[in-house]
Amino acid sequence: MAAGVVLAAIPTGAFAQAAAAYDIRAQDLGTTLNEIARQSNREIYFSAELTRGKRAPALHGTMSLDQALEVVLRGTSLRYRLNARGAIVVEAESAAVLGAPVSEMEDVPEAQIVVTGTLIRGVAPKASPAVSLSRDDIEEKAPSSTDQLLRSIPQITTFNTISAVGTNVDGGGGQNAMSVNFTNQTQSPGLRNLTSGGGPGSTLMLIDGHRVAGAGIYNPSPDPDIVAPSVLERVEVVLDGGSALYGSDAVGGVINFITRRRLNGLEMDARYGFADDYHSFTANATVGHTWSTGSAYLSYSYGYREAMFGRDRDYIHSIDWLTGVPTGRQCAIGNVQVSSRTITGTTTRIYGLPGLGLNNPNVCDPTDDQTMVPEERHHNLFAGFSQDIGSRVKLDVRGFYAARNTETNAGPLAASVTVRPTNPFYRNLTGVDAGAAQTVLFNYAPINGNAAGVNLTQLRQWGITPSITVDLAGGWQLRAFTNYSESRTVFRNQAINTALQDTYAAGLTTSTAINPYDIAATPNRQLIDNLLNWQRYGFARSRLLNHRMVIDGPLFSLPGGPARIAVGVEYIKDSFLTRIGYTEKGREDTLTSNSYSRHDWAVFGELNLPFVGPESAGAPI
Repeated sequence: MAAGVVLAAIPTGAFAQAAAAYDIRAQDLGTTLNEIARQSNREIYFSAELTRGKRAPALHGTMSLDQALEVVLRGTSLRYRLNARGAIVVEAESAAVLGAPVSEMEDVPEAQIVVTGTLIRGVAPKASPAVSLSRDDIEEKAPSSTDQLLRSIPQITTFNTISAVGTNVDGGGGQNAMSVNFTNQTQSPGLRNLTSGGGPGSTLMLIDGHRVAGAGIYNPSPDPDIVAPSVLERVEVVLDGGSALYGSDAVGGVINFITRRRLNGLEMDARYGFADDYHSFTANATVGHTWSTGSAYLSYSYGYREAMFGRDRDYIHSIDWLTGVPTGRQCAIGNVQVSSRTITGTTTRIYGLPGLGLNNPNVCDPTDDQTMVPEERHHNLFAGFSQDIGSRVKLDVRGFYAARNTETNAGPLAASVTVRPTNPFYRNLTGVDAGAAQTVLFNYAPINGNAAGVNLTQLRQWGITPSITVDLAGGWQLRAFTNYSESRTVFRNQAINTALQDTYAAGLTTSTAINPYDIAATPNRQLIDNLLNWQRYGFARSRLLNHRMVIDGPLFSLPGGPARIAVGVEYIKDSFLTRIGYTEKGREDTLTSNSYSRHDWAVFGELNLPFVGPESAGAPI
């Protein structure tokens, strides 16, 4: 079968290297080339049509890669060269000479790679510009996450920016509502700023050419961080619309993460970052083994990021910048506010507790106890397995699991209630506000501290894709896969039961009313427990099932090369279940569930007719 071995990328043109010790028995040429690639840690691409029926002699001893290739290719009418990416290409002697300039996308033998943006092997999409990050680029940039890697691509909306983490302030409107838990917990990549309002928008994200179930509650979208940089072989970005091939979610373009195919040995790396009152840590370990007909590897990644609060940075404040006075009025020692209508409008007077001094409010800075950067912990697991079955069939399995826990904090639970003289704890004011209804501003810090506004988010994502490739006669190939992925998202935001709070503020006795002027002095503590046994809860489950079968190959010769065609059939099923609302803790199942599903069948084809190309050079037109 056609086989390409990818072990390590090398700089373009750097072919000479240290000698390696080879121990390969006499066998078919294709298997020998695979073994040379494995033992030399080099990329070698070749077509099964060229090597089929050819034998290679035994190879024993220490020699350079040039010497090894010359030995096994002697008398086969084949030669080798470097392509623009620095990989070794084995081809017929009539092909381009060693080192001849060819385009990076066109110099790979047709049986090796299906380029993002086309279903035809060895043919690059001519009309769509593409950006590619190789393994060398990834190692040079050394990103701490895949999202950070994407931010190095200028055409992506988040180019040259840091991850948007933001604060997590609970509220029905969702001040920072994106994908999860009112904050941007999943980074949804978008090309040319065509995505808006969170969610997948118009940019399609793929892993090895396969779709992934979206994560999140409100606008579910695939999270690029489910694949760690340590398992990426390259990233391909098609910058123009790909809806004809992929569907309407690829109108803006396609981002395809190509994972590593082979690894022999152990790779480990770690990163530690620190600043004032902050630190982060990431570590990766990848272990793999290759053999003459296949390979397997397993990669694990762990990351931790400490929370950063407003108090940790002296430039983070919520203050009146003209006076330097904090803007917060819902403080641990609260305030009483009374509004009255006059001829000229509404007049508001504020009295600071406990003395109720007019226009002498208690002030506080709410950002001090709010997280500017959430605490986050993630685990990523990725596994790959490849096996040749005979000379024509190849089995490939890829699977991943990702877990992310994020904790933000909104600080003390702030409250505002209306209190009338019927409340037994009512504090009467003097002057024009005597006996008036009052708005009492306070928070629950005297009860449960300054860090009670905890908001937790859990993301769990997994998927598996077994695929099979069959080389047919005449350069034709059949490829089929089944792809399943699932995500589960849960958030729990600590909240106050405002309906009960209003009821208790209107209580007529000391056993049925709260004391908002001094909340810790409320006699009936059960009322407080009832108020705080409350949360905003969200759950979502997204599932994706995708089957595809494609057959492609040459039809006839044209001046620019062989005409090629790809045809196939595909089935996609999406399902989404969500449950969101305010509820008592432990009673999440009482919330109403909503579910949606979609089934798509498609039959498709793609035709490439090269009327002009390298093979027609010098021919009359």
